[in-house]
Amino acid sequence: MQKIGIVGHQRTIKIVIEIITNVFKDISLIPIPLNDMNTSKTVLYIKSNEQDLDGVLFTGIIPYNLLNTQIVSEKPWAYIRHAKERLVSALLEATIKYNFNISSISIDSYSETDVLSIYQQLNINTEQLNLYTADYPIYSQDFIEEIKSFHLHNYQSNNVSFCITGISSVYEYLRNKNVPCIILDPTKESVEKALTYLKDKHIYKEQSKGQIVVLAIERDLPDAHALIRENEYQLALESMKVSEEVYLFSQRIQAAVVERGLGKYLLFTTKYLFEIETEDLQKINIMTKPVMQRFGTLSIGIGYGDTAREAKYYANLGLLKAKKNGGNQAFKVEHNKYIGPITPSKPLSDSLANQIDGAYQRIATKSGISLNSIVKLQSIIDNQRNDTFTPSELASLFGVSHRSMNRIVEKLLDAGYAKIVGNNMRTSAGRPSRIVRLNFHISSS
Repeated sequence: MQKIGIVGHQRTIKIVIEIITNVFKDISLIPIPLNDMNTSKTVLYIKSNEQDLDGVLFTGIIPYNLLNTQIVSEKPWAYIRHAKERLVSALLEATIKYNFNISSISIDSYSETDVLSIYQQLNINTEQLNLYTADYPIYSQDFIEEIKSFHLHNYQSNNVSFCITGISSVYEYLRNKNVPCIILDPTKESVEKALTYLKDKHIYKEQSKGQIVVLAIERDLPDAHALIRENEYQLALESMKVSEEVYLFSQRIQAAVVERGLGKYLLFTTKYLFEIETEDLQKINIMTKPVMQRFGTLSIGIGYGDTAREAKYYANLGLLKAKKNGGNQAFKVEHNKYIGPITPSKPLSDSLANQIDGAYQRIATKSGISLNSIVKLQSIIDNQRNDTFTPSELASLFGVSHRSMNRIVEKLLDAGYAKIVGNNMRTSAGRPSRIVRLNFHISSS
């Protein structure tokens, strides 16, 4: 029987417990309420009792980020994510159940970019939207109060017809103020995915003990940001914004940060934490942050080693290669072998987005592999004009380790989206390597 702590607002904890109790009979649940921004009692409880838990599940990213800055945990943590599909269902609920005008909303828990992409997939003209998205620093002492005031002001000023929130305390506040509001409650699918992720983190930690990962990160400065610049104050402000993103990212991977100068950082973490948080290097989300698009891109070297010194050496090699290739990319280096470049995801075309909303999403859900990974595999098929590979070939094209690709292949085999069609004899070791055919039956051309 696994013992899992659940951290979040009492209302949301109750919903999650009902879902888990009905689906997972082998999990014992320990509610750990966090109803506002006062984390002192919650921090004290977790520090005192975490040794008796197998893991901690957070009801959302807000409580996860708040506690992540205050506790260095030895147990796996995970949070329930608001998938884009949840916002789609909320918009349908608003239209069908309440007859709200979904072209005029106030929303938190999603970026403006994510909201606009969903409206585009629904073929709604975004130029006619009256959209207000909350964008407040989560570590502000008045964060929750600012979100409440944001929604209340938008509605009372007749700017919007209703609100959507992923925060239970905000939802209760707005309801008490008679503001039309829809809450983004966790779904059965999102809870199951978070628990599976928590289990994977535990297994992966046991398998990857001891290996160190170091990230060498440098800001790519365009010509306008040369060392001799008239507005040094503006450059300093921009650097502070970038530093904030680097530190937020470091908290996700539980990394120690060393600043080496303006816009230069070393992050020290472990293999299991880094790969599980980045989905085997497929979601290095700091590279795609909007702030990085405004203030310059990043070059990143990712070094793997049995010691911190070895990992740091490889990280610097990867950084040099990323910068030499023009920046805005990352290279992983392990045992003097380069894997990369790893580049930020490019925006998808409308036609491809529509495909992803259907076929790609079904493949991702059934196989348990991220949507980005499915899209990247399909891109490999299209670019190579071939659907048959050895796991080693796929690992090289994909930009991950052979072990990571084997895990992906096994999931595809189990879900019926891949098939073993033969064996290829390896001359070096004399062991046969499987030849795998990917069966997505999707073309992005």
